[in-house]
Amino acid sequence: VDDVVQETFVDARDGLADLEEPAAVRRWLVVIAIRRVHRMLARRKVRRWFARQVSEVAPRASDPREARVVEELYDALDRIPSQLRVPWILTRVGAMSLEQAADVCEVSVATVKRRLAEADLRIERRLSE
Repeated sequence: VDDVVQETFVDARDGLADLEEPAAVRRWLVVIAIRRVHRMLARRKVRRWFARQVSEVAPRASDPREARVVEELYDALDRIPSQLRVPWILTRVGAMSLEQAADVCEVSVATVKRRLAEADLRIERRLSE
């Protein structure tokens, strides 16, 4: 809730010049807050979906050495920005096509390709440390 309130006021500050009716500031702030809440809930829904997808295909390592490799991969994924992580998981784990991942991420196929290459590079660096 604190994040939503803070982000609402940041959005309000940024859009204050566009406010046409100063008397309606309360309604305007409520609308901004509601939009923020919807975005937050949508992100949670996507995260839950990713968690389910990953848990279905995640290797169940019984060998401690293999478990360590899996944990290192998860750690590497946690350390890259979400804009790189999301297309990587969609294509590498979720087996989506580049076109499907681009559609979900609302970017071009070329952007997905660049993000995948960067994610691969960062993951490889992290795993080779």
